[in-house]
Amino acid sequence: INFNSIQDSFYTYYNKFAAEHLYRVVSGIESLVLGEGEILRQVKDSFNKSFELGMTGKIFNALFKFAIETGKKIRTETSIAHKKISTGSVVAKIATDNFEILSDKTALLIGAGKISKITAKNLKEKGIGKIIIVNRSFEKADILAKELDCIAMNYENMNNIINEAHIIIVCTGAPEYLLSRDNYYSNKPVLLIDLSMPRNIEPELSLTHNINLYDLDSLEKIVILNKEQQTEVVKEIELILAEEMLKFVEWYNRIDFYPVISFLSSLFEELSSSKVENIIKKFNLDDNDKKFIDIVTKAIIQKIIHYPVTNLKMTHDKELKKFYSEVLTNLFQKNTELESSMEANIKLYQIDSTEEIIITSFLGQQSNDIEMILDQERIKFTDFYNMIEFSPLVSSLSNLFEDIRYRESEKTIRKYKLNKNNEKIIYIATKDIIQKIINFVFTNLKIINDENLEKKYSDALTYLFQLDNKDSYQKYFRKKENSNTVLIKL
Repeated sequence: INFNSIQDSFYTYYNKFAAEHLYRVVSGIESLVLGEGEILRQVKDSFNKSFELGMTGKIFNALFKFAIETGKKIRTETSIAHKKISTGSVVAKIATDNFEILSDKTALLIGAGKISKITAKNLKEKGIGKIIIVNRSFEKADILAKELDCIAMNYENMNNIINEAHIIIVCTGAPEYLLSRDNYYSNKPVLLIDLSMPRNIEPELSLTHNINLYDLDSLEKIVILNKEQQTEVVKEIELILAEEMLKFVEWYNRIDFYPVISFLSSLFEELSSSKVENIIKKFNLDDNDKKFIDIVTKAIIQKIIHYPVTNLKMTHDKELKKFYSEVLTNLFQKNTELESSMEANIKLYQIDSTEEIIITSFLGQQSNDIEMILDQERIKFTDFYNMIEFSPLVSSLSNLFEDIRYRESEKTIRKYKLNKNNEKIIYIATKDIIQKIINFVFTNLKIINDENLEKKYSDALTYLFQLDNKDSYQKYFRKKENSNTVLIKL
């Protein structure tokens, strides 16, 4: 095959975008027909063949394993699996739209692959009179014909029977036109459907008298789906995709630095789960609200972990790399006694100010509203408290995490068009998590009595989170918007 002749049919993705595209393909939302079932099997078969030939590596294997499992999960947990729609069913609908009666019509299928099989089944269900299958391999055509009670013919004899057909469906891997103005014409109305990529039927044939031609592009325009239902299904699938994509990213991030990254991931995940559960109980939230909070918190944690992961990878000195890992482990570990002492100071402020807040500003509000407002006030005070007590280093770290929190929250709010109440809940949940993570660093820095060691720890944090440039994280987001943490070599 001359690649130059078909290169316009291909497109290229890199890094996170390559992984996301694979996930969307196996989910069925990138298919011509939403949720088409064949695509997951095709991806799985292609991967298995590549694996058997030794053409895949560790990351590639993991990516496809995660993606294929995601495709299965989507078909199990969403309504997409209950839609009896495929390319074959759309073709059958076009046939019935073009011919009022199919029982006296003959369909010619050129190609004996899986899509041809599904198309033939759908045409038989619609009562087509006769189906003839031709293929370059007569054996494949014969096997399919016997299975579906059709007629198999040699490819070389196609010209002898082509004028008998009222419907001609082409689905092959041939790189050239099989039907063109040079080799085909019809003296009766005929329906041509080209399911091939690249095209196997010359587009100009549609200008010929008696010929009605559909290709993949025109098929897309006539797919009949309830638009509102489609939007809801896609929204449901994208929630799962975001969650499952993070699982692969987390795995990828742990490959080279599994102990320290696993430690941070587990710690942040435990913290996040605890905070989210508290918020859910406090405000009596439903499962849908929990989904949105989970998406935001996991994305925030992933972005935070990105910084040390990236900079550890760029550190070639083994001893320095070991020290950086030690710094991360020591500064982000729990120190319950000191944390409790700090939180006690904050709670004293809350107790003194609670009555005044309720009387002056929120009289008559529902109890849940008051709880939410108090949480917001506590967060404001904690920010103020941290500004006074925290070192410039921890303040810079806090600014970085806050920038991540704000961007990921806004992204989710815009994407899913969340209401004001959802926004407030996300604000409180994510703010609490960020403050807790900062508290880990703050409390553990306070117990270092060695000035020299404290300086080394501060320098390590500055390098690992790029805090020496106060705009570094903003530049990162401007340049790498939506790039996430994963760098995939495919």
